[in-house]
Amino acid sequence: MSLKYKENSKAIKMAENLGKTSSEKDISKIDKKLHFMNKGPVKKIWDKVEYLWSNIRNENLPKKYILMTVGALLYLISPLDIIPDTIPVLGLMDDVSVIIYIANIIKDISISIYSKLEEQAFETIDNKLNEFYRRMLINAGITFVITVIYVLIKIFQFFGNYSNIIARIVLLGNLIWFIIRTIIYIKKYGMYIFRASKSVIKEKNLRNGLITYFRNDINYVDTIYKVLGIVNKIIPEIPNPEKLVDLVIVQYRKRLILFISFIFSISALMFITKIVI
Repeated sequence: MSLKYKENSKAIKMAENLGKTSSEKDISKIDKKLHFMNKGPVKKIWDKVEYLWSNIRNENLPKKYILMTVGALLYLISPLDIIPDTIPVLGLMDDVSVIIYIANIIKDISISIYSKLEEQAFETIDNKLNEFYRRMLINAGITFVITVIYVLIKIFQFFGNYSNIIARIVLLGNLIWFIIRTIIYIKKYGMYIFRASKSVIKEKNLRNGLITYFRNDINYVDTIYKVLGIVNKIIPEIPNPEKLVDLVIVQYRKRLILFISFIFSISALMFITKIVI
């Protein structure tokens, strides 16, 4: 048994008006009376009723849709509908139509909002990872420049008899700075990198290994959020591991290229120094 289009439209319009004029007292009223409505045809769509109730305080939903949610639930608990609830079976059909109609709207809006929030979260993650990469690039650049200074001092002997001593001090300082940075990095991220590496070795595939690890080690994923300064402020849950892994792999390749270039450059400088001297 279904409602006529005219009756259905009136019921939906009435629910929307109830929402527009609702107050905090009405939400308390819904909280007290809603469970009594789990009967008849409403029982079959109770999951939609619960879905609407779960979204009644959803801060991510625009106010317009919050009011629609409140209106739908007020319409459900109100005996003064387009079709009175006292009429067996038929009396709740208008309530069912209103709940289904507005629940579908809220679901579509929620999916749209979540997609935007997820996109924003990944953009933030990518920006943070790029920021870390820039720091790594700067540190590598500083190390390279100091190594160049060492090479120039060794070759051109700017400080006369003291040139070799000063060159060694420069090289030693550069090495100590590199070791300190490495120790700090390992202390901060070493445990997580080790666990992720074990997963990659076990899966024998970088992407699959990281996806498995991100799915199984919630503590690590939480750590990523804390490190990136997100901590679920943008999105209420962890984004899908596949997309997160794809971002990490892009960053991994950039770092690998930087590392190889860095090692090659330093080695080339040392080789040139030996040849010249």
